[in-house]
Amino acid sequence: MSGEYKYAEYAINPSAAVFDPTIGVVVLGTIVALRAAEAVIEEGRRLDKQEQVLVEGLNASKCGLLENVDKLGTLAADCRDKMLPHDVSRIEERLTALRSAIGASKTHASLASQSCEAATIHKDLYRAVEHKIMVNARARGEASPSQRERFESLRERFAGLGSPADGGDDGPRDPIGARTVRQAVAAAAASLQSRDIARQDNCLKNLDETLDAYETAQAEAIQRKSLLEEAATQLSALVAGLTSDDVVMRWQAGQVDDLARSGDVLKQKLLLAREDVSGILETAASTAAQIVHEANIAQIKADQRDYVAAGIGAVLQEMGYMVQPAVPEHPEHPASAMIVTAASPSGRVIAVSVPVEGQVWYNVEGFVKSTEAAVGGGTAAVCDEAEEVITQMHEALAAEYHIDMGELMWEGKDPNRHLRQARSTSQDNANGAER
Repeated sequence: MSGEYKYAEYAINPSAAVFDPTIGVVVLGTIVALRAAEAVIEEGRRLDKQEQVLVEGLNASKCGLLENVDKLGTLAADCRDKMLPHDVSRIEERLTALRSAIGASKTHASLASQSCEAATIHKDLYRAVEHKIMVNARARGEASPSQRERFESLRERFAGLGSPADGGDDGPRDPIGARTVRQAVAAAAASLQSRDIARQDNCLKNLDETLDAYETAQAEAIQRKSLLEEAATQLSALVAGLTSDDVVMRWQAGQVDDLARSGDVLKQKLLLAREDVSGILETAASTAAQIVHEANIAQIKADQRDYVAAGIGAVLQEMGYMVQPAVPEHPEHPASAMIVTAASPSGRVIAVSVPVEGQVWYNVEGFVKSTEAAVGGGTAAVCDEAEEVITQMHEALAAEYHIDMGELMWEGKDPNRHLRQARSTSQDNANGAER
């Protein structure tokens, strides 16, 4: 080795057009402007991915709701003979309109409204059954249907609702739960075993009112769940968009993973604990925006590093050196310094380490060196020839690439030292002689 490690600070003129040495032309705009243009394209890709996930989530919700409507249609068909013809027609028309509305839905909010309509149709279906029972009773000359008929109609109406829509009996926000209705059914059934008509009327009236309240609570639960599912889908879409962005995943993969994990927890809270969605999506969106912002900053630094490394390689090649392609010092890490290695025909070697920020380091071999007094005492190895080559390279970088490399420094350098002129590097490259 013919000299100690040397270093210099670098900076790029932010207002100058950038010369791209890979294609040999001036690229319109600065590195920051180029990154901004690429960021617009990347944002479009993220939004496209988010839209895809949202559409898939909406379609899944549509399919689930259509399955419920189909079950409701089957129930209506089974009850067809228990309803008057005009009630049958009215229920069938509403089911047809509901299927059409679901197919045309663009948001989960509209699906939530249609879920409520399905619940209303279910209630009206059994009201239609009760209506025919009343009509038949009057046809028999009776003032009202028998208590047994009323009870069976109400019990069938409850059975037709299936399992609780909100995930369990008597949830914290569902005071009228399935257990309450079952208790009312049992009380009404017990009353029929007695001859107390007033008790029977009271129990059947209570069952009817309890069932009404339960159906209302179920409809609200269905609507709330639909909106929570939408929030969970939006969280998934946000993460999917970030995951589809190569720049984001290059620099912020850990942060995206953290957001995805927190999103999974939030979705469980949303769907199971019925947590309020207020602020959750806003916080997630803010976090995602910060992730993108930091990824872009990191990529700008990497672009500047690559630009400086490419400029160094191009200038050294112009100076007669054979230059190897720049390679990362640590290939597994995107923020690794890039190493540029150049050799002259006479065997002089310059290795340059260009970091994403900070100091560019030089290591030279094959150059004549000497020693001089070092600042602070002792001596320091110096190499006028290597210093001249690097200084010449710095001047070319400033003139051609708008890169200011600053003063070449090394440990113990005398701040008042003047470069002693070495023989021409170009002459050295021409004759290949060792100095």
